[in-house]
Amino acid sequence: MSVNAIFVQIRDFGIGKLLKNMQNQELDINKYVEQAGLLLDLHIKDEYYDGVVANFTRIQAIAQLVNSLTLPAEVETAPVFEP
Repeated sequence: MSVNAIFVQIRDFGIGKLLKNMQNQELDINKYVEQAGLLLDLHIKDEYYDGVVANFTRIQAIAQLVNSLTLPAEVETAPVFEP
């Protein structure tokens, strides 16, 4: 399974919404990786597991920073991303 396919499945399952709802709770990254792997039927080899947990720890820190920003009400989402 490609990385893009995994991200599509995560998006479709609404994991981002789940994480947003858990902002005020302590998130156990090990448990999250285990549960997300089961949900996606993704078998993480033991030799990669610590690296996956480390990356999700980084992702959590970045997500907290992004989620802490408040946007003005008049900001609209762009239907198409154009750099």
